[in-house]
Amino acid sequence: MNKVPNLRHEIVTLSNDLKLVFQYVTGENSKEQIAELLKEHIEKGELTLHVNGKPLEKDSPDIEQYLPQYIDARIMNLANSALLVG
Repeated sequence: MNKVPNLRHEIVTLSNDLKLVFQYVTGENSKEQIAELLKEHIEKGELTLHVNGKPLEKDSPDIEQYLPQYIDARIMNLANSALLVG
C-alpha cells in the first residue's frame, strides 16, 4: 500500500514513482546521489521519465537533462504534501 501519514496527520497516497524518490529523501543524500540511485531504477525498468507526455527510453541521453528537474518536482510534491521535515 502506498499510503503514509503526513505531518498534519492526514493520509497521503504516494504514486509508485514518488514512493521511489521518497525513500531516498532522507537528508543524507544529495540531489546528485538521488539522481544516481534513480538512474539504477530507470535502468532496471522500475521508473520511466516522461517529457511532454512521452516516455524517455532508459538509454536516452535526455535523462541526464531531465532527471534533476524531475527530482526537484518530486521533492516539492513531498514538501507540499507535508511529508518532509525541515
